[in-house]
Amino acid sequence: MSPRRLPPLNAVRAFEAAGRHESFSRGAEELFVTPAAVSQQVRALEHWLGVQLFERKARGLALTPAGRSYLPRVSEVLDRLADATQSVRRLGHSSILSVGVTPGFASLFLAPRLWRFASEHPELDVRIATQMRPVAFDEDTVDVAVRYGRGDFPGLSSEFLLRDGVTPICSPRLLEANEHPLRSPEDLRYYTLLHNESAVLAGFRVTWKDWLDAAGAHQVDCRRGPRFSDVHLVMQEALAGHGVGLGHMALIGEELRAGRLVAPFDLVLAGGGDYHVVYPPGAEEQPKVAAFLKWLRAQVSES
Repeated sequence: MSPRRLPPLNAVRAFEAAGRHESFSRGAEELFVTPAAVSQQVRALEHWLGVQLFERKARGLALTPAGRSYLPRVSEVLDRLADATQSVRRLGHSSILSVGVTPGFASLFLAPRLWRFASEHPELDVRIATQMRPVAFDEDTVDVAVRYGRGDFPGLSSEFLLRDGVTPICSPRLLEANEHPLRSPEDLRYYTLLHNESAVLAGFRVTWKDWLDAAGAHQVDCRRGPRFSDVHLVMQEALAGHGVGLGHMALIGEELRAGRLVAPFDLVLAGGGDYHVVYPPGAEEQPKVAAFLKWLRAQVSES
């Protein structure tokens, strides 16, 4: 049998996502790449096929007749590939539980509690995979993931976990050491602002400018202060008394209850989404996934 002549998988995935949404931007958001990257992959696929798949119009995209014919077939193939991959992975890794999470959720919520799950289920080899982009279950060796968003996770089963909100937080030691009391948001001009550069990438979308504008603190320079690539680093700096960071209430409840951090103001902005646990349909029937979901729900109810 002659070898199959197949197009590049990444280009096919880019076309399928863009075609389903009829938008490079929304397809890119789903794949967690840039619209330009999706456009480039689609053009590469069109060149490989020798057929135009999209009509590029001033007001958006439209599938050509060839694109409309190709899309449902490609979607079916990708779904079948994902199902086959999951089935094989379940056969080969029945005692391994791989959980995909963002670095912030891993360090601030999951890691301090994970020892409890490990002690309850010593038969499982738990592996935590941290990354900023959403888990691609058809590519990553992950059984279940915690994702941040609005609850729209195409092709996946999802459960709401934690409501998020964003507000300034700092160590009480910082307030004691600073000669300027932090009575109003305008007083933040006397404090170092700690910035989380990964916020927009992870979908949080709340920056110091957003919060200060909402608080009416227009005299505070929102650009001041060091920038960090991870929310966990921001929290460590805040705990050390080195400045004021934007805290995600879903992740820092324990620090607030213990008094290690304080939230000086009542204003809490909604984040770009909330925390959800997601998994391929049917994965919850696996004993290891069911055990983790049950445990995670209990941790959330206690937090």
